[in-house]
Amino acid sequence: MFIEQKYLNIVSSQLQRFKKTGDFLWNFRCPYCGDSHKSKTKARGYVFRKEQKLLYRCHNCSKGTTLQGLLKHIDVNIYKDYIFEQYKKDRVNKELDGKLTFTQPNFMKGSSPLKSLKKIY
Repeated sequence: MFIEQKYLNIVSSQLQRFKKTGDFLWNFRCPYCGDSHKSKTKARGYVFRKEQKLLYRCHNCSKGTTLQGLLKHIDVNIYKDYIFEQYKKDRVNKELDGKLTFTQPNFMKGSSPLKSLKKIY
């Protein structure tokens, strides 16, 4: 989720009336339909979290897409950087999944480090 938020903030300078309105909720003018042509203060495009993804939805034109699709529509170069960073993260996670194993310390296997101590009466 960190990478998605990072790239939403990067592209925010290209979105009119961009603001964060809550935890995992951002609001701005729709880059697809432009919102109202009469009122430049209307902002009906929202990015929100659903499960572990950020999604986009416009309450004017009903356009809905993933954050990935929104980035691609707004700026192809930022989109390419986002895809590359996601690929790197996924690659590292796959490599770590194969290498990380949990080994129990000896005292959890039945032998206690306290056994070598002498009792004091």
